[in-house]
Amino acid sequence: MPAQKYKLAWANKAQRQVKPRDITFLLPAGTPMYPAEEILRFKLSKDSEAPASLFGGSTSGTDLGLVGSSFSGPGSGFADTLRYTLQRDVMNFYVEGDAGPWAVMRAYLRDDAFQVRRPKLLIWEVPERVVGLRPSYAFRAERYKIDDNEWLLQVAALVQGVCLPTNISAKLELGSLYQGQGQIAGKVTKESDFVDIGLDGPADNRSYLSARLTTNGSKQVGIEAMETGGSMRKFSVDVAGDELDHIFKIPLGLSSRGVNRIRLYPGNTNSFALSEVKVCRYPEE
Repeated sequence: MPAQKYKLAWANKAQRQVKPRDITFLLPAGTPMYPAEEILRFKLSKDSEAPASLFGGSTSGTDLGLVGSSFSGPGSGFADTLRYTLQRDVMNFYVEGDAGPWAVMRAYLRDDAFQVRRPKLLIWEVPERVVGLRPSYAFRAERYKIDDNEWLLQVAALVQGVCLPTNISAKLELGSLYQGQGQIAGKVTKESDFVDIGLDGPADNRSYLSARLTTNGSKQVGIEAMETGGSMRKFSVDVAGDELDHIFKIPLGLSSRGVNRIRLYPGNTNSFALSEVKVCRYPEE
């Protein structure tokens, strides 16, 4: 969206809140209930007469991104307030429900909204009551829980704009899904199908795997990382599950112990494709 002037119009009178107020439920037992708030609502609109080059800068794409919880949803007005205050459009990526800020940020960084068109500025909204709860928080739903180091390495891989080369090569190995030719294209897969990726040297927590991936019909890929010495690390990664190919990045190891083989389970798909598989290294910093 090009830069655009926004107008804000306040309602004539305040409205009483009637929906459950989840923050009040966190007050200690015996605390008096406060009366419902009366809130003056507003509506945001674009000024159609304002020039597109209002700020004299680039008018292609959205340069501002907002990643957050349900408090960034339309009910709070927060995203619209940012649009009005900054006089710029804001790409809003929010998740309803108790997913936690770590899962939401990771989901956004995997999405084409970030991988294809990165914003120049990203605003991360985190409710104050969960600021201190790490990715591995014990009482979060299992699907949103993740090892702290795993989260950090996954996100560190996702934010890299270029693949820094390593002296380790990744090679698809012959099997039911891979028959040669350097890539897998248009394969129908079932739950037990997998593809092996061999590494010609041990890859540790300084490296990650990068590829292009299509999993039409499956929204999660299972992964087994075989370490030197025979130990194995299992985890899963959410994917788009549509007909398009997307950037796919995963950390190879959580420690200095080397990984020498990766096995991917795409699940039940109508079409599975894998190409451009390579090992990249994290920047030294």
